[in-house]
Amino acid sequence: ILQQVLSFYFFSSLVTFLIDAFFFIAVVQIKIFKPRKYLSAGLSYTLLSSFALAVYFLIVKSLSESLTQYFHINSYTISGLVIFVLILLIKPFEKKLNELFDRYLNRNIHQYRKNSLKLFKNLQRYMEPEKFFGYVEKFLKEHFNISDVLSFYMPDENATTYVQIKEDSDQQIEIPISCYLTRELIRRKTVVEFYELELHLMNKSIVEAFKKFHARLFIPLLFENKLLGFLVLARKRFNMDYSEDELEIFEIFSRNIASALQRDWIIRQMREHYRERFRLEKLAA
Repeated sequence: ILQQVLSFYFFSSLVTFLIDAFFFIAVVQIKIFKPRKYLSAGLSYTLLSSFALAVYFLIVKSLSESLTQYFHINSYTISGLVIFVLILLIKPFEKKLNELFDRYLNRNIHQYRKNSLKLFKNLQRYMEPEKFFGYVEKFLKEHFNISDVLSFYMPDENATTYVQIKEDSDQQIEIPISCYLTRELIRRKTVVEFYELELHLMNKSIVEAFKKFHARLFIPLLFENKLLGFLVLARKRFNMDYSEDELEIFEIFSRNIASALQRDWIIRQMREHYRERFRLEKLAA
């Protein structure tokens, strides 16, 4: 009987452990757990509850004892009402305190939001691709401590390769419009890590070039399932890893950049169309 009980206990404990491990992995994978958010909320709750407890002992308890001593009134109801009013008065401070901790713990994100507004304001004007991606590369290097960035874009609808903005002879990389890398970026529609790709399906010279560049992340610039281009981020300075918050920022960043790039692409096509039309009218004249 004892052996059966112990074996059942061991089996049930093992099943419980496996279920806990499954939910832990699931939570980590879909990024539900955000330590900074819970840390800021926990700090706010601790400070405010300590303050409320101090106020209770200094005011509510002394008031209750005074009422009981001098008027012989059972003050439980009054104490409850005073505590309720105290909670309502403290509630606005909880929100402010949460915002304060959030700004301190996520100061990099708040700084990014502030500076990204300046970037997107500058990108509202039409720019040639070299200048456009120059702004983008400078922004990424300054705010995310990235050692280097490569930019690729589609010059027109008849292009066979993505044009690389950086014209360094030792880092010149040609990416076909249709290849494993571009198809994978379109399929995933999100930031892709270099070593998550099946490198054996890519051209060896391209893989070696990206390894030489120390590529870490690919940011697709998609507009309505059309890959207008993509950014390649090298490793960060001081060999730091990219955080989950930064990956989420890059996803939002890519959508905004793709929209601005699509607008510039349309303007450039219209200019070419009017230039060609003017040339034909001039020849006709």
